[in-house]
Amino acid sequence: GFHVIKVEALQEPKSVSLEQAQREIAEKLLARDKRPQLMAEKVKALLAALKEGKGEDLMKEMGVSWKETGEFALGARLIPGGLGADKSLRNAVAALKKPGEIAPEAITSNGIQFILKLKGRVEADLAKLDPKQVEQAAESGRFMEAYGLFNALTTSMRKEYEAQKKIHKNPEYVNYDARMKGPAS
Repeated sequence: GFHVIKVEALQEPKSVSLEQAQREIAEKLLARDKRPQLMAEKVKALLAALKEGKGEDLMKEMGVSWKETGEFALGARLIPGGLGADKSLRNAVAALKKPGEIAPEAITSNGIQFILKLKGRVEADLAKLDPKQVEQAAESGRFMEAYGLFNALTTSMRKEYEAQKKIHKNPEYVNYDARMKGPAS
């Protein structure tokens, strides 16, 4: 195989002084470092405006719009619409009860901030399920409860063993995991 590169323009090389380059680099780094704080402030202002019923204009100004997930079960593994499996998002959605209700705060998941608004809620109609499906749902609920208890127990045991210095962490694997996760955001 080969690559074809199309040259659309040529620019004359320019010389930049060290002082100019330092200033440009510093400005770019400062803007990059301030971006999350500025975004958090904008999201907070938008959330406050939405709660007052005045947020639609601000949304247009910011170039954002509501995105629908479609219907999903609260016990679903993934929330549709690109929200994924984040537990904090699922809990925030579960806390919303009335259509039009907005979550009290923005939820951050994978570095993205979400403002949640309930479009509608449909309660499960167990009468439409056959007895086998009802039993499967009950079993699933019991499994999820046991899974939560198991996780709490293993977390507690791990903390206890770490405090007693009975757990050894291989520094090579710890460093490898850190490299695989990438830079902290």
